[in-house]
Amino acid sequence: MQDLLTRGIDENGQLRDRTTHKFKRSPLGMIPHEWEITTLDKVCINIVDCPHSRRTNLCTKSDCD
Repeated sequence: MQDLLTRGIDENGQLRDRTTHKFKRSPLGMIPHEWEITTLDKVCINIVDCPHSRRTNLCTKSDCD
């Protein structure tokens, strides 16, 4: 999972590799050259904590209003 979240996958669904893709240093470690580091408030309009249920981890829009 760590490799997936730090290296990403290529157009063929394979983990990116340093021999075939460019990487750059970041405060989080090496990441693909195309990626940017930002904060959630820059990419999300609303962050909502919905009701939690043991039956399901999903919530509907009406649950979050």
